[in-house]
Amino acid sequence: MNNIYAKDTCELFRKISKSVWDKIIFNHSVDTEVSEIGLTNDIIATLRNYSNRKKNIGIWANKGDKEKLYGSDIDIFIEKGFGQFVWYAMQAKVLRLNGGYDDVDTKRNGEYQWDKLKRLKKLTACETKYLFYNGVQDFSYSSKDFCKKRFQSHQFGCSIADSEKVKKIMLDPTKFCINKLLNEKFPHFKDFHPSIASPWREIVCCNINEDSKLFLPIQIATALKQYKKLSKEKFFSTNIFDNIQNASISYETLNIISSSNEEVGRKPRIAIVVKKRTK
Repeated sequence: MNNIYAKDTCELFRKISKSVWDKIIFNHSVDTEVSEIGLTNDIIATLRNYSNRKKNIGIWANKGDKEKLYGSDIDIFIEKGFGQFVWYAMQAKVLRLNGGYDDVDTKRNGEYQWDKLKRLKKLTACETKYLFYNGVQDFSYSSKDFCKKRFQSHQFGCSIADSEKVKKIMLDPTKFCINKLLNEKFPHFKDFHPSIASPWREIVCCNINEDSKLFLPIQIATALKQYKKLSKEKFFSTNIFDNIQNASISYETLNIISSSNEEVGRKPRIAIVVKKRTK
């Protein structure tokens, strides 16, 4: 996946989706599971490779040593207006050999993941999504995305669904599949696709969530102070970290991303920031 060439972020996200789709199909064809961490690392490598040529993507990482506690939390910040970003707080899930997703309805620290995301949205007004990694042999689908651009089934390789819509399906026992052999319930690919899921490319290719709350670069930089920067080029202005202590906004507003993540028990493994400009 790390050799993907793309002329812009829209094409990049589109090609990543197809690569993930193909990889999962191949692995499943030889009875091999694919891990969320492994796919996320592949995506990180691809984004780092892209950022060597295009300077509009920044990648930061936390250590993934507490996967059982935090899950596969990912933060993506997409610039909508100059210096204004939409925050997508995501929880990643990979499609398993059994055709379903693990732990969607599992409680961590006594709380469902969708309720944790709901609390985060209430605190910050960010966009909360599930990010599904998929690959389904013989699944054929064609439709138009939010941009009115046609897409094929492989664009569900990386798909997103609103966390509240996922919750609604999961709480309706008629909406998801039953694994009779294991006597376990689990949500299946078709429980979410195409009814509530869409290609993740929409967040960079289309003007979705136009009414979303917008976050400032200094708020994002404050949240990323403890992360390891993976992209080479300077992304925020040279002195933005030096200016954090002298910011003209309140401490609470400045720290809303990191403090709210901490309050609900999220620790994103990676943070991706996408600017509009590509110079």
